Amino acid sequence: MKILYAIDVREEEGWMLDEVGSWAEMLGATVDLVYVDAFGDAGTYVLDGDLYRMLKQELAAEHRRTIAKMEEIVEQLPERNRGKCRVLSGHPVEGVLALADEYDAVAIGTHGRTGLSRALLGSTAERIVRRSPVTTIVLRGNTDTDAA
Repeated sequence: MKILYAIDVREEEGWMLDEVGSWAEMLGATVDLVYVDAFGDAGTYVLDGDLYRMLKQELAAEHRRTIAKMEEIVEQLPERNRGKCRVLSGHPVEGVLALADEYDAVAIGTHGRTGLSRALLGSTAERIVRRSPVTTIVLRGNTDTDAA
């Protein structure tokens, strides 16, 4: 069995990985991590050649840092549950859904926003739950960020 854990490496909370690890242990599954970088292809909109090259270099360096962070995260899982790490560029919902068919389940965290903050920021987790072709495990985070 394989679980795809969709994360935002900048907001990863250890308890979420513990939860995914618990599911993996229970199910005898491996966990692959995916991070979809919404700004990873931002260089395509830059017309100045020098600025484009600088931006591409910085994006490549950020890609390497992201992979390193994801490898640190996956190392916290028991070896029998560790899968691979993937970094994609594009819209997070579309990126996760493009991979979902390869897995038995998708795990994703949510901030649990409501009110105005949810209306403005939307819910990536909700969109994935609605459209995922496989079982989706939603990990609920801290709801203290609710400003509305």
